[in-house]
Amino acid sequence: MIFKKHSAKFILIEILKRLGEASLGIIDEGFLNPGYSFTHPTRLLLGLPVYQVLKRKEQKRRKRFFSLLLYRLKKEGLVVKTETKGGIMWRITAKGENALKTYDEHFTTSALPPEDGRIRLVSFDVPENERWKRDRLREVLVLCGYSLLHQSLWIGKRPLSQDTLKLIKTLKLLNYIHIFEISKKGTIKKS
Repeated sequence: MIFKKHSAKFILIEILKRLGEASLGIIDEGFLNPGYSFTHPTRLLLGLPVYQVLKRKEQKRRKRFFSLLLYRLKKEGLVVKTETKGGIMWRITAKGENALKTYDEHFTTSALPPEDGRIRLVSFDVPENERWKRDRLREVLVLCGYSLLHQSLWIGKRPLSQDTLKLIKTLKLLNYIHIFEISKKGTIKKS
């Protein structure tokens, strides 16, 4: 099962795969930094909070986190670092491509229950001190094909997989989550 640090690991590898090569600044400020409005689509796609004002201390902590994560990925042989005139650039390796492929295969839609047309709502209120669990839950909901309806309210047309339910139990989130199935549509129709 993949938890917080592993999901960040594969998000970084995925970004490097798509870009070919990038600096830490491009990765953080161009894709992941919640303080910039242009990163909102990427963050939403990844199931991360869309906007968040970061204090200077928090920005430094984020940069250290990503720097350390890239160092660990390099140590595992998943990325390589090259020094250029423009600064330090990072690229994914063949081993990183294989690790990403294995990670993606674990979460393919074929492993998910098929869509059955019934609408399901997932609502949760995870405490702030367990933010990483909330972030992980959002990521899993996106992987299951659910989309954000409103803050902490997600909608989808397939049952949650057994792996997802096991993850919820493992993270001890049962008391914070409510799952509803809608059997009838409302009376207001789209025009």
